[in-house]
Amino acid sequence: VVTSDSKNGIYQATASLIEKGCRNIIFISSFLATYVSTNRFEGYLECMHDHGLSASRNTIIQLESGPSIVHSETSVYNYISRGNKVDGIICTSDNQAIGAMEGVKRRGLRVPEDIKVYGFDNQFQSRISTPTLSTVERSPSSLGRISSEVLMNLIRNKPAEKTTVLSCSLVQRESTAS
Repeated sequence: VVTSDSKNGIYQATASLIEKGCRNIIFISSFLATYVSTNRFEGYLECMHDHGLSASRNTIIQLESGPSIVHSETSVYNYISRGNKVDGIICTSDNQAIGAMEGVKRRGLRVPEDIKVYGFDNQFQSRISTPTLSTVERSPSSLGRISSEVLMNLIRNKPAEKTTVLSCSLVQRESTAS
């Protein structure tokens, strides 16, 4: 198995928001039941706990669809409209984060001045969104290269590592600027 350390990637993103002064950080996911999103959720919860901040059912938005920009926008708009305090948003995909930024703007607030936002995956649209989106990079080219090497070793009957976990890194852009 070749994978990325999504849990630590989300932990780093959450810690970055805390370092920038955010205290009311919400988590948006559409796949809490899957292994990958569960790891990401655990990273968020662990970081919030490590920093003495509250994470409860009220700080989690689980989208009923896939990582949809429209559903994320609507969910964030409604969340803020109900009077919930939020100054940071962690999303399990860049699409969700772009939708979240639109929901923030539609509510009359500003990214990053009022609410800072992180996505996940460093997809192309994160570089062209307004503002540009800070995100967690999991290096898909390295994942692909190492997966190919593992496969070739298996074909050649060579031993392979049972699990290879690659680290994630933060890509800082405008959506989390101080």
